[in-house]
Amino acid sequence: MKPKSELLLVLALFAAGLALRLPFGSAYLYDHDSFLFARAAERYDLRLGQPHPPGYLFYVFLGKWLSPNHDFNRGFLILGALSAGLMASSLFLLGRSIFGPAAGLGAAAASLFSPLMWFYGDIALSYAPDGAITVVLALACWKTLKGRPSAAYASAILIGLAGGFRAWTVPFTLPLWFYCVRRQPARHVLLAGVAAGLACLTWLLPNVYLSGGPSTYFDIVSRYNAGLRREAAVHMTLRGEWTALCLTANWMWWALGPAGLAATAFLVWATVAATRGTSPPGRECAIFLLLWIAPPFLFRLLVHSTSPGYTLSFVPGFALLAGGAVASGARALARPLPRTRCASSVRFLRLALVGGFWAAYGVWGSVTYLTAPAGFTWPTIAANNSALRERLEAIRHQFPPEETVVLAAQWAAHAKYYLPDYRVIDSDFEPGLRAFGPDLSDTARRAYRAVFFDYKVLEAYQGPRQAMWTITLPTGLLLHVLPIPAGSVLKQEPGRFWIEPARPSPPLGQVSDAAATSER
Repeated sequence: MKPKSELLLVLALFAAGLALRLPFGSAYLYDHDSFLFARAAERYDLRLGQPHPPGYLFYVFLGKWLSPNHDFNRGFLILGALSAGLMASSLFLLGRSIFGPAAGLGAAAASLFSPLMWFYGDIALSYAPDGAITVVLALACWKTLKGRPSAAYASAILIGLAGGFRAWTVPFTLPLWFYCVRRQPARHVLLAGVAAGLACLTWLLPNVYLSGGPSTYFDIVSRYNAGLRREAAVHMTLRGEWTALCLTANWMWWALGPAGLAATAFLVWATVAATRGTSPPGRECAIFLLLWIAPPFLFRLLVHSTSPGYTLSFVPGFALLAGGAVASGARALARPLPRTRCASSVRFLRLALVGGFWAAYGVWGSVTYLTAPAGFTWPTIAANNSALRERLEAIRHQFPPEETVVLAAQWAAHAKYYLPDYRVIDSDFEPGLRAFGPDLSDTARRAYRAVFFDYKVLEAYQGPRQAMWTITLPTGLLLHVLPIPAGSVLKQEPGRFWIEPARPSPPLGQVSDAAATSER
């Protein structure tokens, strides 16, 4: 392929990523972590959980920089769309270098039309940029493996910078990097390692400073890692591992569907063939792919499998394998044709087989993502947008903030972010005992009603359901409202709330310590 044609194709793939992601971005922050990132864009401080440890400095500030009119959700979506384009174009370049242009185009198509990767490109989370950076890193490592000295330094710096988007990417990619630089002179490896360390400091030092100093920062990270160890202890059982394996298999189907089956078969075949020295891609290529995919895959399977977005650190590797599998399959099917006189028919058949497969995959991915009512699809995002928008509009239009307290559980982060003028209580986790009522003299606790922002709040209500009334939203969902009668107070503590008669206030100056404590 001519350099000019290749450049145009790379740009076209990048533009395709933008075109397929930007029109479908979520209108609201989608996930709990999305709100942590948005809060971090306002004030970056790990002590407040903005964002969660160990910090996402580059992701947060790059998303903030891209945000029009401080719309942080939009800024993160633009970053996700740019990541989709970068992943597609980088996968093409890597696939072309390893398996040929047809495999590179197939890998790019797999990333563009993957329902799972499409989904995470349309919501404000860091998984899509992390996946794109992983592919760029793999491309730089492959060039290093093929003897380009400058690529060793580029890959080392990229590994260090990748930690500013997701710190786990650094240890996951180190085995691959060490394998690829093993033939480089020791002096070059040492200097590249120093460059990687300096690149890590570009996000580590600001994280430490913005968290209040080294002791505070590393204490926060230590407590976070302790939670991961407890989670790993739960997973490290036969039942836990089987559950994690089933979840991962389901997520892989959402990621690549039928192409994932081809990729898995190709990976197994290439691994077995490489051990016998008969693998067409070569033993070196098989080891390269395994070192890219295995570390994040095993970590997610054995230690931390709570979110399907984590699979984007290794799903691009499977997309590359799928491209190689389809291209190899097409060559195998067209192999009998060279006996004929027309060699062009061989090329035509190969192109038809590869193009037909990826065209069918594009149709499958598009139809699945745009029409499936549940799962990692656009209708899921649209339903979330509608449910959130209708709740927010109903509360703002019908209930003044000075008269209303909002109780939320699953959507507590949504309610607190989008209803800043209201008193929003996380009914599950916010500590302490609170009291609200229409007759309380403290305006901060005076309220005439409690609005339940999501259905999970109902589970915490200890009282008759007949006291509540509901508002039917346009989509048919219900918004529950609990009036607080005169002479009563609503008491709330984590996990439960109820209404009880208000105690009469004693004369001024005669409030006992016990009464004051009870009132608080």
